[in-house]
Amino acid sequence: PRTVLGADVVVTPSAWVRRQIIDRFGCAPDRVRVVSSTSDPGVIHGTVHPVVASLGDRPLIIYPAVSHPHKNHRVLLDALPALIDAHPHVLVVFTGGAGRYATPLEAAIRALDPEGQHIRHLGRVEAATLAELTARADVMAFPSRYEGFGLPVLEAMHRGTPVVAASTTALPEVLGNAGVLVDPGDIEGWAAALSGLLGDEMRRAELAVAGTARAEAYSPASSAAALLSPDSDFLLVFS
Repeated sequence: PRTVLGADVVVTPSAWVRRQIIDRFGCAPDRVRVVSSTSDPGVIHGTVHPVVASLGDRPLIIYPAVSHPHKNHRVLLDALPALIDAHPHVLVVFTGGAGRYATPLEAAIRALDPEGQHIRHLGRVEAATLAELTARADVMAFPSRYEGFGLPVLEAMHRGTPVVAASTTALPEVLGNAGVLVDPGDIEGWAAALSGLLGDEMRRAELAVAGTARAEAYSPASSAAALLSPDSDFLLVFS
């Protein structure tokens, strides 16, 4: 709070965070500026990473997130039986480091899928591997209950991967109409949204085009312009 109230300008990644700062700390609105995160899709080289190649051509859903409780992996696990009924060969891939929910998550995965037929938890992977996985996925699921921005959603849009995200915090702002939004606690809703996209190639193609177009708005140039506007005579402090 002291830092926020003492700063001449406060930079936030989303309008949702901006509203929280103004409401909770009493900042003057003209001192709080939105400078969105950006994503560089980079280049995927011709050689396929062995991890990606091992997944085959099965219907693939990816969720890249550290295993913290608010990331809400559980809703995907609870939706999986219905997904399997509709798509018997579906595979859900989790990536991301171990967080405070790591032990319960691993236990839940073993109980639900003891032979590893439908869930792979790859843990932390290199950025290039994650880019390949995202591009290979038919859908990115992002059921997190709390995000100040949601950079993986932007990365998926850059890659032309359709997104189903939680309808909360900053995620609707980032995704807009370029994806599907579902209440983070609605298990049946998640199963229906994911199953529907897996079974509808045309809809996935439409969302891929919409997502790619939307991602173009989150460019380094546009964020730089928002940060370095004519009245931006201030010192940046990163912490």
